[in-house]
Amino acid sequence: MDLRLSDAFIEVKTRIGAAADALTPAMEHVAQLDGYLSASPDVNVGVLTDGRHWLRRTAGQVDVPATYPWAFTLTGPDDGVELYRWLNEYIFSGERAKPVHASTVGREFGPGSPVYTTHIELIRRLFEHHGEDRTVAIKYDLWQELLAVALGEIIGTEPAESLHSLFVRHTYLVSMIGMITQATFGVDIERLSAHDPADLLLGRRFSADTGLAGVIESSFFAWLAEVDGGVDVIREMAAWVASYD
Repeated sequence: MDLRLSDAFIEVKTRIGAAADALTPAMEHVAQLDGYLSASPDVNVGVLTDGRHWLRRTAGQVDVPATYPWAFTLTGPDDGVELYRWLNEYIFSGERAKPVHASTVGREFGPGSPVYTTHIELIRRLFEHHGEDRTVAIKYDLWQELLAVALGEIIGTEPAESLHSLFVRHTYLVSMIGMITQATFGVDIERLSAHDPADLLLGRRFSADTGLAGVIESSFFAWLAEVDGGVDVIREMAAWVASYD
């Protein structure tokens, strides 16, 4: 096999079928991947791909559906985030309670992680589209003012693009640390993300469960829960945190 991960096989072909522009997998390629799955006692999911077309297979599967969510096709150069979402939801979501070591947080949640890069890009896109919304703009302006107080004169000396990037990173940092903190104290953040995702940034459940006030609370960075598409990003971040012990 080409790649064996802890919870999935990935088989790579130059073309998974005869047509370059359609997901029509050759049955010999499907049979090869199915053979790996049937021979493995602990891996139940496999992916057949040529880089553009991605086909999901499960152990014992007979039919070969080539439509979403069983399959995914990259239709343009900017579809990487959508591919990541598909892989994260339908391929890699089975791994749970991954161990946490001293280096885990930096490696898996920091700038060296492709997941970090993806989450930052999702937040950046939201800010790019909603930065002028009144509630987001006010939070951004207040953040700039406090940043100037904390670090000295910064407004007018930093390019707007740099400040936007810093605001996006601060949003990620505060949101992710809040989720990690809640998970550490036993809050079921996956269930919370399904029923009340905004509370992952507001901390009402955390305060009720632990009696700790002012640890997780509404801030400049709760804007994620206030814009279209923000809840989806919160849920993706929560799912990543919830996959660790």
